[in-house]
Formats: sequence, C-alpha cells, structure tokens
Amino acid sequence: FRLFQTEEEIGYLFSDFKNVHSDALRQNEVLEAHALLVMATLDKAITSLDDYDAVRESLLRTGGKHYRLKNYKPQYFRLMEQPFLSAIQITLGDRYSESMEIIYKKTIDFIITNLQTGILEAIAEAARTNNAENSQPAPIENTNHVTSTPTVQPLPVVS
Repeated sequence: FRLFQTEEEIGYLFSDFKNVHSDALRQNEVLEAHALLVMATLDKAITSLDDYDAVRESLLRTGGKHYRLKNYKPQYFRLMEQPFLSAIQITLGDRYSESMEIIYKKTIDFIITNLQTGILEAIAEAARTNNAENSQPAPIENTNHVTSTPTVQPLPVVS
C-alpha cells in the first residue's frame, strides 16, 4: 500500500483505484487482491531459490505478463524494492541485521532484475512479431483486370 502512496505514477496504472483516497487504499479489495498476488509471487520466488532455473523462468513469465498492461514501464518493478525492504525490516524487528539486509537486497534485486528482463523480452518479441507481420506484402486487388481472381502486388519496403 505504501508504494501507491509514495509513487503516484503507479496508481494511475490501476483504474479501479486511481481516484481512491490514500486512506481508503487499505480497504480497496482490488488493491488488496493485487498486493496478495505480488506477495505470493515474492514468497514463491524466495522459498524456491534452491531451484534457480524454475524461479527465474517464473519471474520472466510474470514480468512478461506486465507487457499487456497499458503504460507499464520496466522500471516500475524497481519501485517495489524499498517498500519490500522496509516491510522485511518491520517484520523481522530485532532479528533484522546488516547481513539480513544484504541478503534481502540481493534477493529483491534478483527478483526485480528478472521481472524487468521478462517485460523487456516481451516488448522485444512483440516488436519482432509486428515487424514480421509488417514485412509481409499485403494483398492488393488489381482492379484493372476483369477476373474473379485478384492480382497481388507487393508493397514497397519502407525503412
């Protein structure tokens, strides 16, 4: 919830609560559901770190899904770093140490880096797909002939 209070730009991505007053954010069911999903993703990544390849693949896939969100930028993932670290510090209280801080900083960096890589790969794939679709000549009917089969003429390639 803190992320949406400190980073207004993020709030605008979620139309269901972009006009909700910050005091009411904690009661917003859509935000709560999304926060639980984010926390479940983080929890799964952290508890499964012994299976590096599976965790990385899951994070890449999750990051890639964010490509479908209009106006979502890869750098937005980095905005969750400080709220995450603050939440860990609050949760651990006296047990939070300098070595714990280093471990959790490395962990969240690994998570965020792979989420960012996932969305960047999705953006690149979409660009490749769009370029491939646009590089194919579009069929054009030649109306100079009186035949039932249209003639296809290639379009000039535009750089």
